[in-house]
Amino acid sequence: MNQNNIQFDIHLNKISTFLEEAKTTEDPAVYLFQNDFRAPLFQLEALARIYSSTGPDKKKFDKMREKFKLLEDILGSIDYFDAYGKLFFNNEKIPEDVKSYFSHKEQQAVSKLNKLLKSEGWLNGKQLEKIDHDLKKTGWKDKDKQHKRLLKFYRSEVEEIMDFAKDGKVAFTDVESGIHEFRRKLRWLSIYAQALQGCIMLMGLNRKNWR
Repeated sequence: MNQNNIQFDIHLNKISTFLEEAKTTEDPAVYLFQNDFRAPLFQLEALARIYSSTGPDKKKFDKMREKFKLLEDILGSIDYFDAYGKLFFNNEKIPEDVKSYFSHKEQQAVSKLNKLLKSEGWLNGKQLEKIDHDLKKTGWKDKDKQHKRLLKFYRSEVEEIMDFAKDGKVAFTDVESGIHEFRRKLRWLSIYAQALQGCIMLMGLNRKNWR
């Protein structure tokens, strides 16, 4: 099996197990949320982001990225409303209608995820079968070419972050949204490294290592 397929298979096997267990429960979305289904989705989204940029078949991997991201985004919404709901639950200073708002929004996100899991064939295995089929049909480049493309992609991501933070740009002029975006960009660098299963090795902070 191609090494690139193995990178995906490790995380696809994880979400397959989660989905098999979830479909036997009364509320699959809640089960997946409570069991950190979001973690392997991040890994798969990272791989799809990489290959939608480096190729081969950029369109295929961009579509794949959108599928993983949609699930991850809804889980992120559930997490957001759940966290604030718990934070406010025992606070007597918080009005009941505010508490109800977060509870209602969380239930809406849960319902949305359950509908998506069913309509897009995640629970019956058809979506994973399609993804597996697409991966097996991928005409991967040879190892050296793929690694060169990966290096170019990773360098570009790092330079984009450096440019974002340089000379007090957005990250430090609009603190709330800027720092959030800065953290999000940095987060992907570590997720890429984890998802690639050892293809990236830290060499140091000297810029000459990127030349």
